[in-house]
Amino acid sequence: MDLAAHRAHPGDPEELVSRGAYRTVSRGFVRAVAAARITLWAAGREDEAARLDGVTWHALRHTFASRLVAAGVDLRTVQELGGWKTLSMVQRYAHLSPDHLAAAVEKIVAVPAVVASEAVSVREHRQNFDSAESSSREVEVRH
Repeated sequence: MDLAAHRAHPGDPEELVSRGAYRTVSRGFVRAVAAARITLWAAGREDEAARLDGVTWHALRHTFASRLVAAGVDLRTVQELGGWKTLSMVQRYAHLSPDHLAAAVEKIVAVPAVVASEAVSVREHRQNFDSAESSSREVEVRH
């Protein structure tokens, strides 16, 4: 199924890949996956055929969004590429793996020395403020 080859304007991102109704395209996809599974089994590649279990049009859409997000693509761009109308729908499809979330946090762990020294300076100011505030409370209580 080479749907992209049948597009009139392949360079136009607004052109649909398939003009068929969703159900028609979905049925064609199901048939293509079944044919691929049979071909793989006949070729003695049972492991690869088994990997096609559960592969659906929708699952590939989910994988598309998840992989884009894991690659660092922002959600607005994923929304546009996938054609989702709302950002909340993209967030449903693009949930992140714990490893990806950990990598995002690691980006801020290696803080440059300048920012680190500024952080110390801010911390010292905060400590001075807190101690001055606590001293003023002590004075108020005594009087």
